[in-house]
Amino acid sequence: MLKRRLLSIAVLPIAVAVALIQPITPALARPSGPSVSGNNLVDQDHGLSFSSNKQNETSITRDPVTGFLVAGANDEIHEGPCPGTTVPGASPCPFVRGVGVSGYYRSSDGISWTGGILPGSPGRSSGGDPSLDNGPVRCPDGHFRYSCGTVIYYANLEDPVNPDLHFSEATGVARSFDDGASWQTPVEVSSVSKANFDDHEWLAVDNKNPNSPFYGRVYVFWAVFCASCAGNGNVKLFVAHSSDGALTWSNPVQVSGANNNIGQGFRETGQMAVASDGTVEAFWSENEDTT
Repeated sequence: MLKRRLLSIAVLPIAVAVALIQPITPALARPSGPSVSGNNLVDQDHGLSFSSNKQNETSITRDPVTGFLVAGANDEIHEGPCPGTTVPGASPCPFVRGVGVSGYYRSSDGISWTGGILPGSPGRSSGGDPSLDNGPVRCPDGHFRYSCGTVIYYANLEDPVNPDLHFSEATGVARSFDDGASWQTPVEVSSVSKANFDDHEWLAVDNKNPNSPFYGRVYVFWAVFCASCAGNGNVKLFVAHSSDGALTWSNPVQVSGANNNIGQGFRETGQMAVASDGTVEAFWSENEDTT
């Protein structure tokens, strides 16, 4: 069951005031918060030069059985140095075709980390925008149970769909059955037109309640941008699901409106959550024409 939510914020004019209220009963002592340890570096690029030493768009999940942490990020560790350019509008740090940028990292304690770059599908490289979650393994009897193991799901972009277009991305999901030590070849979720590209995907698993009617199901939420449209028109949001552990995927369901344009402002994918009863809720920012 999929529910749609339109996010909006109303800002009301208010005056600033402070009211002092005498408590009727003595104030209870506030419990102390959790202790916080020092930060630990996850990246593997120590000592490298820009742009090989930068990451962004992070995601993380935890194996509830082993406690292993598995994280992902856009990681340009294998990109070459920025050569610089004097051409107006040109990027001095181009992405090299065939170089994957979906970094993965794993740790048993959150202190020391190892990792690498996620493999791509045949003929494609991993294109970043990671979203990770965990779920129970599908047992030989066809049911999903953590007693059969944990699978880590990693959704990311795959490129290029069309080598003639700079922007031509599909969405794929890779799986790991050993907490990120190794990864299966990603399975494509969406078969996009060569004139379109996917972006900003979000993955969520029905993994909270074994009594959910869809326990173990995997969902992916993403945006499809029209590369051949003027401005930012035709941004549509879709959700697809897999009931067999991300081996095959349903036809995408469009959850947003038909289109919008640069004059209206364009929508973007947000986040998605699965409730304990199997209800799926997708949230995103939406801009609408007010005239």
